[in-house]
Amino acid sequence: DLPGRLEVGIRMRIERETVQRAQGSLPKKLALVTAPAPAKDKAKKGRG
Repeated sequence: DLPGRLEVGIRMRIERETVQRAQGSLPKKLALVTAPAPAKDKAKKGRG
């Protein structure tokens, strides 16, 4: 399942970079709302 993990890691890194870039132009509220979503999904998958 290593390729799957790698893919998820890359996706999360891209999402994080996108959010960080967005924080510069968008209001901080929006960035804070979108940022935690991937973390919640990761926690659910990890426990399952």
